[in-house]
Amino acid sequence: MQAKTLVATKHSRNRQTGFVVVLQELITTLYIGFLGLIFSSYFVYLAEKDSVADYGRTDFSSYADALWWGVVSAHLSARMALPDISEKFIIY
Repeated sequence: MQAKTLVATKHSRNRQTGFVVVLQELITTLYIGFLGLIFSSYFVYLAEKDSVADYGRTDFSSYADALWWGVVSAHLSARMALPDISEKFIIY
């Protein structure tokens, strides 16, 4: 009886350790993604801040505009990467 309790405790500890590792990987991935968004938006701002469009204004007048461009671009590219499942559920 004592051995079963010891094995169950050891198994629970391994499962908890696995959860902590997955959580750390998730936090690291989000952090790297956030840094990528910040740096790419900054580089786009540096490249595009002096360009003037046909209507006489700059598209990126501030860093906030470039950051918004980065958020929208990341969202749209992630949305386009998902498969379209609406075709699978056509009701006749």
